[in-house]
Amino acid sequence: MEQYPQHVPNFLDKAEFDKDYLGREQVEQRLQIMGSLTEQLSDTKVLLDHDNYHNALTFYRNMKFLSGENVPGTNVIYEDMKQFFVTTGSSTPPATPSNDVKN
Repeated sequence: MEQYPQHVPNFLDKAEFDKDYLGREQVEQRLQIMGSLTEQLSDTKVLLDHDNYHNALTFYRNMKFLSGENVPGTNVIYEDMKQFFVTTGSSTPPATPSNDVKN
């Protein structure tokens, strides 16, 4: 509008437009900062989740070992925890049948 002020309609409040545009730019800047902070916090949470899981897994494996060694009180802890550390078996995909046609 600054380049062509002669074409701005009289009913358009240019000062209000400029305030709205400035406000929009400020909101956009804040949204970009918040987006960056959100991503950083999310990345940090992923790292903390990873650390927590591996520490819990280490504790579980220790309880499993101690339970197997019949250390008093460890069997109850192991039995409570094993529901959270269920293994599903092999992760290798099943073999697919061959489509070779023999004549």
